[in-house]
Amino acid sequence: MGVERCNKTPEKTSEAISSCRFMLCVMVVFIHSIIDAKDADGVSVWVITIMHYISQVLCTIAVPGFMMFSSYLLFFKYKNSVDIKGQYISNLKKKFKGLLIPYVIWNLVALIWLFGRSVLKGDGSIYIPNIIETFTYVPKDGSFGLYPADGPLWFIRDLIILNILAPIIYSILKFKPKIWLFLILAAMVVFKMPELLTFHRSVPPFLLGATLGIIGCDISSTLKRMYGGGILLMAASSFVGYIVIKEFEWGFSYIVYNIFVTSSLFALFILPWYIQKKNIETLQQLSKYSFFVYAAHIMIVGYIGLILRIMLLKILPLDYAFIITYFLSPCLTIAICIGLDVTMRRCAPRLHSVITGSRI
Repeated sequence: MGVERCNKTPEKTSEAISSCRFMLCVMVVFIHSIIDAKDADGVSVWVITIMHYISQVLCTIAVPGFMMFSSYLLFFKYKNSVDIKGQYISNLKKKFKGLLIPYVIWNLVALIWLFGRSVLKGDGSIYIPNIIETFTYVPKDGSFGLYPADGPLWFIRDLIILNILAPIIYSILKFKPKIWLFLILAAMVVFKMPELLTFHRSVPPFLLGATLGIIGCDISSTLKRMYGGGILLMAASSFVGYIVIKEFEWGFSYIVYNIFVTSSLFALFILPWYIQKKNIETLQQLSKYSFFVYAAHIMIVGYIGLILRIMLLKILPLDYAFIITYFLSPCLTIAICIGLDVTMRRCAPRLHSVITGSRI
């Protein structure tokens, strides 16, 4: 890549990051809106297939996207800093307030919610395991890949750990970053990552964003200038290709999936070039609600889906009730979360500042 050095996040790259946050957050809500198999008895295969490929394939770029953007911004600052140690300490202070404190508070809220739910079901056993899993990586029943009480916040936990390790990562990647970029991209495409804890979904995109930040180019402008719509075409075609391969049960489907995820991550950077300016500004405004929606939705979306299904099953056939519920419940959940966020901003601004890490 021919790159130009710059001392602040370039305009188009900044637009991409800020405008994509809310869209990625919507994807996360869709991931958790998929209906459990035990609740889908009698539902047609076409309904299950649509929900699966949206929630379990298309939307899985969400957390890697968050991770890539976070590391890009962090390592872009490192690359331009004359005092790496001072930058590191400053960053940790910000992450303590912006990530760790909200992480602890939201998980405590989720623990209370889980315990209350288990009491209503007559089963209090969920309480102890989730205390352990919230603040550690201790395996439950001999399995790894653990989630905290507020499940989606595993991303925050991993991000905190990777931020602590950032100086070590920087000291390695700063030597020949373009070579590291090639090796990271090759690994992300070729290898099926071992499912060790949740790191297989957080480390590769974090390293990708870190390398791009160290290279220090205007990613959005450079990709648009050199590759244009080719990246978008690759993301779309690999998504369709993955569906075809899975349906026909051909081999190496994970490589096609990896190509989809990797190309989609780059596509996020060039999205502003294909979106009208007024729509970018709307997405940037919505991005301020992203953290609250991300943290709170898991405690709401299941109940919204249940209520909708019960109501729609009275007037619609099973398949249509389920598919409408699938698309409508995330939208209602997001609207409720935004309403709660706005209300808290007005009525309890200090509390809102604490639980969202002072995001405004």
